[in-house]
This record gives sequence, C-alpha cells and structure tokens, in this order.
Amino acid sequence: MTETRDATGLADGRWHRMHKATPLLRGGIAIVAVVGIIVANLR
Repeated sequence: MTETRDATGLADGRWHRMHKATPLLRGGIAIVAVVGIIVANLR
C-alpha cells in the first residue's frame, strides 16, 4: 500500500520546510502587483 499525505499531517504544530522557491514566488506576485499599479497610474 502507498502512504497518502494530506493537510492534516502538516497541522501537527511542528515546523515544516517549504520549497526553496516559495519566498521568490510570493515576492514575485507582489512585484507584479506593484508594477501593474504603476502602469495603470501612468496610463
């Protein structure tokens, strides 16, 4: 049998490592939003 992983396994009160690109991707979304606002205001 294969072991299934679900969200309840991560809600155990311990720290879990995230993917190394997670901060970059989240920061990238913020940068895209800021650039979009600037472009919209310059139009």
